[in-house]
Amino acid sequence: MNKITKRLHVFLVSGVLLTGCAIFPSLAAENEVSTDRDISMPVAIDAEQFEALEKTTWDIDSTTGIPKTVKRTYTDITSIPAALSYREYIDGEWYGGILVFEDTSYSSVTKLYTATFNGTLYLQE
Repeated sequence: MNKITKRLHVFLVSGVLLTGCAIFPSLAAENEVSTDRDISMPVAIDAEQFEALEKTTWDIDSTTGIPKTVKRTYTDITSIPAALSYREYIDGEWYGGILVFEDTSYSSVTKLYTATFNGTLYLQE
């Protein structure tokens, strides 16, 4: 290879590396909110649905309740629900329940609201 070809290759490789370094951090920042996925799948419900669920009778043994606190991030404070319907796989069995909104905090660094939900999970039959 001659000098011009080598310089061209170095220039192209450097350009690809710099472009990658500029693109990938921004993609990672966009995915931070949506990558909080675990085996549990919370579903947001509004206040009216929560009241209807409170009136529902459950055929579940109350001695199997497990206290649970969950934190979720939101981009807008108005999108934080009054409660979450939450399920989690624990020790080979499914547990679920309604987690009620407790508190929120705002991070000026990430520009996200962190909402805290508390409740009790019961063994699902």
